[in-house]
Amino acid sequence: MIGKNGIDVFVQSIEMTSNQNQIINEISTFYLLKDTYKRNKKECKDFILSQEPPKEYKKQHEIWNQPVESQQFNYVDVTESEKIIEYAEPHNVKSIFGSIDQSNYDGLPF
Repeated sequence: MIGKNGIDVFVQSIEMTSNQNQIINEISTFYLLKDTYKRNKKECKDFILSQEPPKEYKKQHEIWNQPVESQQFNYVDVTESEKIIEYAEPHNVKSIFGSIDQSNYDGLPF
């Protein structure tokens, strides 16, 4: 999700049972986006939305701990996703891409 309310708002959902390289890439890309805003002295609000992977996904679990424990990210567990709505609604965050009529997907290229 990408939205705007005077400042840009980003939400990156990450599936923590995915391939570890994919997870690292998604987190790194999100970090670079945040860093670009910071270097340009432009304010933004961001959230990483995910959930703890099962313990048998040892590498993914190690990776998951990084955004959870980091001060660099606003981590939100999927069980608490309403926190994002609680931020978005009073700040009148609107999607940059607008809304898609979900009743008719015929015009979409995928």
